[in-house]
Amino acid sequence: PWVGTARPHFTCVAADDLTITIAVRIDNDDRLRNLLAAVRAVRASTTARVLVGIGEPDSIESSMPDEVEVVELRDPPGPFHRTRLLNDLAAFVRTPFLANLDADVVVPAAQWGDALDRLRAGAHMVLPYEGPVTEVPFAHHPWLERGDLAAMPTVLHTELHPNSVGCCVLWDRA
Repeated sequence: PWVGTARPHFTCVAADDLTITIAVRIDNDDRLRNLLAAVRAVRASTTARVLVGIGEPDSIESSMPDEVEVVELRDPPGPFHRTRLLNDLAAFVRTPFLANLDADVVVPAAQWGDALDRLRAGAHMVLPYEGPVTEVPFAHHPWLERGDLAAMPTVLHTELHPNSVGCCVLWDRA
């Protein structure tokens, strides 16, 4: 049992004005596991609508949390045309703001909140980054999925990039 002071708890970010879109092609088991961790983390840390676009929805629908919407997108064999697929997903967005999120990325709740505050204040595009991008081992996915990043062990993490600006972007839909 837990002994000592209570663990810190994050506040879920009110994001009813945001739709998070994820275009994905499940090309290996790791991609599916990472997608599940990413969507569960979004659901644990925001109230945003989550929309996943994929060529074969049947391959993931039973794995997705109930609140996540899965949309079929035309994804022909060959190169993964992520930008085209994200544009196709944008047609389903009705909220004032949208985010394009990579299937392998978890954004901390505080960064979602800061990015949304900037959009609501008039920014047209926001990159929700404090800088580093870190690879997290599969054994640490439960911490990611519940948004409890502060309690997650970091000893096995690998820094992929010290100051990244990719993997997620938020937009004013107008």
